Amino acid sequence: MTEEIEKKYLIDSLEDIKNLFNEEEKEFITQNYLVTGDEEIRIRKTINYKSEVNNYLTIKCKKTDLIREENEVLILNETYDCLEKNIKSLPIKKIRYTFKYNNYLVYLDVFENYKLILAEIEFANLKKANDFKAFSWLGEEVTNKQEYKNQCIWIKINQNHP
Repeated sequence: MTEEIEKKYLIDSLEDIKNLFNEEEKEFITQNYLVTGDEEIRIRKTINYKSEVNNYLTIKCKKTDLIREENEVLILNETYDCLEKNIKSLPIKKIRYTFKYNNYLVYLDVFENYKLILAEIEFANLKKANDFKAFSWLGEEVTNKQEYKNQCIWIKINQNHP
């Protein structure tokens, strides 16, 4: 397992920050959950701007709100399809823009079936995360707010789904 250290921030609108990333280089993500909680197991299908499809099975274990252990493996289309057909819930659907800004890797997620835009900043270590000064274009930090975790968003999407 690898350690994932990231902070999350709200983004009000893409209009003011469109110059930071290449809109053409977007990735479409469909994400569903097999298990939620302090340990989560999810499946994810990604289709990048070159139309390349990748499928993943991911296990994440919460250490703190800022740090999680993550094990992600590439799975075959057939395996993804088999798992996905047995899940009765609606997946998260989002468009992701990935770019470098001031030597930081930024993931900008625009949720398609939930009104939300989030920026995630990844860090090489805890010191860098703690020393990080938020960029002027980032909104409120929501790293420690449960309602902005992807699994919580998935639960909200599915609250009224039969």
